[in-house]
Amino acid sequence: MKVDNLTEKKWRRLREYMRQEELVAVVLSDNSRSRYACGYERYHIATYLPFVHAVVMTMNAGPVLLLPRHIMRCAEGCVAEKAVEFTQIQEGKIEPLASVLSGLGIQSERIGMEFDFIHYGFPTSSLKERLGDAEITDVSSLMITEVTAVKLPEEVELLHQAARIADKGTDAAIKATVEGASELDVAAPSSECMLRGVLNSSII
Repeated sequence: MKVDNLTEKKWRRLREYMRQEELVAVVLSDNSRSRYACGYERYHIATYLPFVHAVVMTMNAGPVLLLPRHIMRCAEGCVAEKAVEFTQIQEGKIEPLASVLSGLGIQSERIGMEFDFIHYGFPTSSLKERLGDAEITDVSSLMITEVTAVKLPEEVELLHQAARIADKGTDAAIKATVEGASELDVAAPSSECMLRGVLNSSII
């Protein structure tokens, strides 16, 4: 697993938050937080549908990425110790999630999960029992305010690059907006401009 400097800094920040909150592990399923931890971004976002992926981090291991079978190959482009198959059936998620956590030595301890991104029908009590009556606590708002909201200098620079690329794309769209132009006539040069900008940046 090759880890760049920015990712290492993100992990240190996440683990410092975990230390402060006395968490031995976190299970992240919100799209933005899984991207933050390992680079995985769900190809389709439907915020309050049952979560389809998860990222497990402990104080000294992870991330472990859990993905549905049909998108397991997406893990190849992510920074993760390993990828584990994750069913899309709610009840079926307990076993692989509990197996990953217990395999990392997590039993009867305090675990953080993002309740605002987990379907209300998710059997949290079953997961607690499977892990020796572990304490499962909500970390949704704290993950936003304490971890991902305050940007590292490298993240700020990436945001500046993205803003400049978006500006160029907007300029291209404005130039292409003439009488009789279709939506595709306007979108094509704008998209091309932004894609070229991304390829020539350090965003990817």
